Amino acid sequence: MVKELSVSGIRLVEELLGFDHVIIVDSHAGKETELGRIRKFTPADFTDTIHPEIPHGMNFATALEFFNRLDPEKIPRTIEIYTIDIDPEPIFGEKLSPPVEKASEDLVKLIVHALTPSTRIDGSEGG
Repeated sequence: MVKELSVSGIRLVEELLGFDHVIIVDSHAGKETELGRIRKFTPADFTDTIHPEIPHGMNFATALEFFNRLDPEKIPRTIEIYTIDIDPEPIFGEKLSPPVEKASEDLVKLIVHALTPSTRIDGSEGG
């Protein structure tokens, strides 16, 4: 199943509940941005951003920790987070910049390949 969402924090984590494996794809614009760079993270990479004392506008890591304490059985066992670096200065248009478009295509291929069981010459499946 593929879902396109424009949400954050609690709402994003609510969408993940009950799944076994979740892949999140997002853009990243910030310091040390390399236009079109693909990066992979796990929730553990964001533990330093958990702020349980801020109930309004919870970020993803805080919301995930909140739901993990409430009902850990509903949290996916695997959460992969991919980002593509974009220009930190927003440029609005109908097309992606060439480096971001190429990275998007590459990331789709990477995810499809990772989710598709490989088939060996003898017909058996392998990893």
